[in-house]
Amino acid sequence: MVRPIAWLSTLAAVFVFIGYPDDPDPRVILREAAKATRLVTTATYNVRLEATGSQMADAPLMSGKVKLARRTPDDPPMAFGGKVAARGRIGQRVFGFEPTTSFALTHDGNFLRIRFDSKAWLLEIDQKKHPATVANRREMCMVLREFLSAEPLADQLEAREVIYGGKHDVAGVACHRVDLELKPPEGGGAKVANVGRFAACTRQRWFFGVDDHLPRRVEYIMPTDAATGGLESPESTVLILTDLHTNGVFADGIFDLPRPRLAALPLPLVPRSPPQRVAGPTRTDEDQDADAVADRSVEDETGRLADAKAAERDEKREIKRKAAGRKPIPAVGDAAPAWELSDLDGHKHKLSDYRGKIVVIDFWATRCRGCPETHAILKKLHEQFKDKNVAFLSINCMEKGGDPIAYLKRIGYNHTQLLRGSKVSRDYGVKSLPRIFIIDKKGRIIHQSGYSDDMGKKWAGVVQKALAGQ
Repeated sequence: MVRPIAWLSTLAAVFVFIGYPDDPDPRVILREAAKATRLVTTATYNVRLEATGSQMADAPLMSGKVKLARRTPDDPPMAFGGKVAARGRIGQRVFGFEPTTSFALTHDGNFLRIRFDSKAWLLEIDQKKHPATVANRREMCMVLREFLSAEPLADQLEAREVIYGGKHDVAGVACHRVDLELKPPEGGGAKVANVGRFAACTRQRWFFGVDDHLPRRVEYIMPTDAATGGLESPESTVLILTDLHTNGVFADGIFDLPRPRLAALPLPLVPRSPPQRVAGPTRTDEDQDADAVADRSVEDETGRLADAKAAERDEKREIKRKAAGRKPIPAVGDAAPAWELSDLDGHKHKLSDYRGKIVVIDFWATRCRGCPETHAILKKLHEQFKDKNVAFLSINCMEKGGDPIAYLKRIGYNHTQLLRGSKVSRDYGVKSLPRIFIIDKKGRIIHQSGYSDDMGKKWAGVVQKALAGQ
């Protein structure tokens, strides 16, 4: 079976042999596109995010409108490449969203704010403190980062394979198609996390306007085994831009998402419309301080509401587990549930086999977009603690048509990989991936967590303390 990179090389050689003299140089197209995109200071476009392939059945499918402005020298210091304002709609049941869930999003360069139309609260994320969280928010998939980058298409310009795919029509715009095989990201998982949900997609297909050289469509082709076929067949996520307008002027305040103002009532809280501004005396510092205190009270009360709802959901899940005769979900301090699973060679492994060791368990799936980073981190941690009394175990679970064995062979691994762990994941109460559990020498859970910006450092610290007997 021909590997994807070999397939691209073969196809490129065929093109050279046949010799299409009228075809433009795809690398020249990329350079012109990078130059044109760099000149964009503001952009407005309608966007549609589509998913194809069996493994992408639960991927977000969204549509909406995006406005963005590149950072300029006159702007105050920013942790992000510019400002974004967007409204969108989730098109199918994914990640806990109901179909047709609507949301509004802004990023002022330092804070990402998202409000769902059906919710009374505002989600706010600090870009400087949590860059990976911002980059991997599903709603940010609608933002084409090249319009905000100081060096647009930098990775694409350095691609190891570039093939011209002819002229195509994208929503009425004539475009050049360029197929790419990018170099793998360097510097480990941290860099991957900070560039967004499509960081693992080294195979891409870009469509640039023939006249203005600006991107109109991007296809991010998910990593797959060579057995799935060539460039035409693997799963992909497609970003389609229409009604693109650049270098316009935006009204003041479009990148500020107002905070919901709630009445100071016992739970449940009742939304209240913001007060109308009327002509009157100049507001004093005391007025502004009072507003700030009110805003903090609203945030605290909203947080308590969210915590209460989460506790209610957990209680309902626990009742269902008991009714089904299943054991309670283990918490930190509880004994880790026992299990027996097979590795890639069919050898049996039991949790009890590792009694007396610190055990790090990673639950993952091929369709999990944060899992490639956790794999990279765990490989490094395995090397760091390979001479210590620590065992690293990755348990594949929740698969939906993926091939975990082929996936692992492609990305490489250096620690024990276990298969068919969906029942084990349920016993451990895993609701999202990736999920990490750290178990001490006595078989007790001492840590559990999911995806975060500092997860590698956090896990290493827990293991070191456990080894020290703390």
